Amino acid sequence: MRIFDSIFTNDLERAKAIIRYLIQMKEDRVQLPYLLYWELMYNGVDEEFFQLTAQLKYRQNILNTYKPHFADVAQHYSSLLEDYTVINCIGLQSLNKESLRAVHRVGVIPRKLDQFMSQARQYNVVLKVDLILGLPFETYESYLEGLNTILPYFEATDHILNIHRLQILPGSEMEEVCRRYEVEYSMSAPHYVHQTREFSRERLILASALTAVLFRVLNSTLRPYLYRAVKASGLSYTQLIEELYAQILHAEELGAIAIVGGEVNDMYWNEQVFQDLPSEWLISRFENYVK
Repeated sequence: MRIFDSIFTNDLERAKAIIRYLIQMKEDRVQLPYLLYWELMYNGVDEEFFQLTAQLKYRQNILNTYKPHFADVAQHYSSLLEDYTVINCIGLQSLNKESLRAVHRVGVIPRKLDQFMSQARQYNVVLKVDLILGLPFETYESYLEGLNTILPYFEATDHILNIHRLQILPGSEMEEVCRRYEVEYSMSAPHYVHQTREFSRERLILASALTAVLFRVLNSTLRPYLYRAVKASGLSYTQLIEELYAQILHAEELGAIAIVGGEVNDMYWNEQVFQDLPSEWLISRFENYVK
């Protein structure tokens, strides 16, 4: 069941009333949908909202991404989010204030985001955090900086990182935004952004490849290996991913996979990359950092 758009929590008391109703259904042994999906603003909820949402889970202290199974298939919600019942989606889109201003979004307030993420961890509530690659004013450096800001919150959680290459819907307001800020995108479907004034095509291709590697590791049961390697190496998250990508480029045993010299998008990040980069190969690289 999906409740679309972040207006769900605009009337917070009404949202809580809906959750209480669902809790009562659960207590009355009514089988809830496998996953409830709702969107909210990180600065629009309070602690009671998290307390109530946590009551919809079917287990306490869930940590599915730390289970030792290493299937080389896309790790869909069915395995990563088992027993949480609710996916709480927050559409940050970017941590770059200029980028958000250009698309008429309010900038992220670090203090409020930290409070939100801390309460999600405290109550073992799972999040799906949305970002967009290719917005105006975003640069390669600011994109990586945003990832390094958000990734510490994912350690020892099952939060899902969801990043999309920016697509421009014909006839939408975003077409005017693209003209105003010199954003180039494909005129044919699926209308992906190719480059912006601040983000060259070559750098966007590189950022897409790095995102694919990050998805393969973070949104799977390889997640703990990433965090151990970061701590042992002293590198930032994106520096480690950049090093890992450099090793991929020189690994003859991986063959000519799509992220080696090709241009990939979120369809690849969420599917094929899980088969292209075997768990065994990745684990051996991460273990080199912690020896």
